[in-house]
Amino acid sequence: MTFFIVVGVLIGAGLSLYGAMTVRQADATLLGRLNRHNLKPSRSLVELELQMPRVERILNPVRRRLARFVRQFTPGGTIEKIQERLAQAGNPRNLTVQDFLGAKGMAAVALAGLAFLAMTFVLHPSFTKFVLFLAVSAVLGFFLPDLWVRQLIKRRQAEIQRYLADAIDILAISVEAGQGFDGALSTLSSRKQNALTYEFDRFRLEVQAGKSRREAFRDLALRTGVEDLLQFVAAMIQADQLGIGVSQVLKSQSDELRVKRRQRAEEKARQAPIKMLFPLIFLMFPALFIVILGPALPQLMFVRAG
Repeated sequence: MTFFIVVGVLIGAGLSLYGAMTVRQADATLLGRLNRHNLKPSRSLVELELQMPRVERILNPVRRRLARFVRQFTPGGTIEKIQERLAQAGNPRNLTVQDFLGAKGMAAVALAGLAFLAMTFVLHPSFTKFVLFLAVSAVLGFFLPDLWVRQLIKRRQAEIQRYLADAIDILAISVEAGQGFDGALSTLSSRKQNALTYEFDRFRLEVQAGKSRREAFRDLALRTGVEDLLQFVAAMIQADQLGIGVSQVLKSQSDELRVKRRQRAEEKARQAPIKMLFPLIFLMFPALFIVILGPALPQLMFVRAG
């Protein structure tokens, strides 16, 4: 235990020294640029740096270097997919692609370091197993952030799916009452706050900023990845092209979404007995057998002994 504490202290001290040296180099570089243009910062870079949390001051330089290293070996198509997945996850913690690649690199290094310590001081495997386990740990750590983002995407898509039918109902009622589609979106946002209303708000702001409605709808579909919302977007784009009334499209989409929601509920109800089978077999039946047959076991053993 003492050895592990000493190793942890040495690793922390090394990371702190590395972060401090990187910050000083960046500070000197920026100060040199300001001096060349006869500019003076209102506050020193050291004060601005000290306002950040200590963990970020130490880990950010390491993460940026790892992100640059990982990006060199990442294809352009993969970077676009990562950006799309981050958008579908709701941009957790305002992560950029660069930050996410840095997190993947740090996770790989951290898990490989833990595996190295475990094999060196606890397991003592052969050299082949040592290298294999180290490589597997690094690969697993590299893909752990992808699993985290995938879980966030599933959770967010489930939330959007759950509120979509009610949201389209509110939009249809608002449009039939005389509001425009943008006004109906504002009414929806004032009634509910969730991932779906956030995406509709972003769509409305993009249209107000000058983006075409068709392009804003396509971006909305890409940011969510929900199948029912994709069909709704396709119907709205088609209605815009053909000149069909928005209220008619919203009404038909609302009815269709409610039918799909009922079908999904019926499907889950049919799956319930199968899902309950395993808890019954492995949890409830053993307890019932113990309660029913337990009192008879001493008598059976006595009869058999006699």
